[in-house]
Amino acid sequence: MSSGEPALVYRARDLHKSYRSGEEHLRILQGLDLDLRAGEIVAVLGTSGVGKSTLLHLLGLLDSPDQGSLELEGRDLSSAGGMQRDAVRNRSIGFVFQFFHLVPELTALENVLLPARIETGLLDWLRVRGERRERARALLDQVGLGGRVRHRPAHLSGGERQRVAIARALMNEPRVLLCDEPTGNLDPETSRGVWDVLRGFRGTTRAILVVTHNEHLAADADRVLRLRGGRLVDGAAAAAV
Repeated sequence: MSSGEPALVYRARDLHKSYRSGEEHLRILQGLDLDLRAGEIVAVLGTSGVGKSTLLHLLGLLDSPDQGSLELEGRDLSSAGGMQRDAVRNRSIGFVFQFFHLVPELTALENVLLPARIETGLLDWLRVRGERRERARALLDQVGLGGRVRHRPAHLSGGERQRVAIARALMNEPRVLLCDEPTGNLDPETSRGVWDVLRGFRGTTRAILVVTHNEHLAADADRVLRLRGGRLVDGAAAAAV
């Protein structure tokens, strides 16, 4: 790495993933490589069924590749066991989903606090809960919801729910933020607002990967890649083909 090049946060090499559907063997990813560097937003475009969700599941340690390696800040995760993967996922990887997945019975503040509660044992939680609540409030303020911390999801708009989901994903200060169609359920104006929130959290150390169908928003990313034939290719070059 050159002195002026951002630090490498996450690296995937030679990822393969296949599934069986009846008698058919579906090859989804076929030797996929990906580097995510600090402070960048990478957008991944691709048609439905091409493997975008499969890629996110592998990167998010929700599934395992048939072949290939994953390294987070130089740590090889290929042989990590279930408990190790759970710990890395909760501590170092944040998720933002298209359909929010907020807990309806909890307030916005309580939803944002969930990752911290999961990470922290009961006795430790009693010691740090004040500090964690302040961080959750600060995150909600950063996404423009400082006045709605006590609102439950049913009393929030779609855009507001997604902002809560973004704050929740950032609660444990993850090194990588994985976003699966984060604006896919929103109108164009609200989509732009959510995208601007994501860009505002880019910072200098966090890498953000966004899977999207929205070509216009993707054009504002630092890099655009297209998933085609089980591999990632340069977005601009692929669009010209």
